[in-house]
Amino acid sequence: MDGTLGVVIIVVGGIIALAIAAFADWRSKQRIEAAMTQAPDRGPAMADAPVPEYVPEPAPDDRPRRHPLTEDEQATLAEDLAGDHTHTVSAVLADDRLATTSEPQRAILRGPLVMVCPEGIGSLREVLDTLERASQQKSGIVLVAPSFDPEVLDVMSINVERGIIEAIPLHADAEVCQQVAGLTGATGVPRADLQSGYLPHSVYGRALVVVAGLDETVLVAPPAQATPGLVGAPGGPTPVHPRT
Repeated sequence: MDGTLGVVIIVVGGIIALAIAAFADWRSKQRIEAAMTQAPDRGPAMADAPVPEYVPEPAPDDRPRRHPLTEDEQATLAEDLAGDHTHTVSAVLADDRLATTSEPQRAILRGPLVMVCPEGIGSLREVLDTLERASQQKSGIVLVAPSFDPEVLDVMSINVERGIIEAIPLHADAEVCQQVAGLTGATGVPRADLQSGYLPHSVYGRALVVVAGLDETVLVAPPAQATPGLVGAPGGPTPVHPRT
């Protein structure tokens, strides 16, 4: 009987110890969470300064959504597309994360440079210089290719979201790539040139307006237009890598 009582006392004591430890862990977690949402102690010198409000990072579902165009924006876009130099091509937005409007999802750019890569884009390194110089020059950039390395789309999405660049990736087959090049004054860039970094100013075309949808793309590109190309400029933000 005494042995059984001893076992019971030991078991009860163990349960009580576990309960105390669990309560201590819960209190510790509560203190850590409270500390993370409070302003730090700024000392007597800043005691009278306003206390900042710390807001946790919003969940993905809480981030701002793309919005439909307003009536004024729709009217302006319709006017832009009403001229004689509007063309519809069978190119589509390569990643809906780059859409700037909803209902329908489209990406709209005015006055972007256009680079056509009929053999596809196989790595970020192949277009990183173009993205950086477009950012420095504060010019939108449209990349047209039959295939994109996923990292290229990730970098474009991140930097567009942060307002560092304005960019549209257009998925198009070789024939449509040639069509877009002819309309915008661009010169198709082979993979060998992309990999070597040989990108003279003459490879870039220009469009007045590009509206890239999930089913087709509409662009305005007057004939015989001058193509200024990309000129490196000091300063300006540098596109960030998704792992930074």
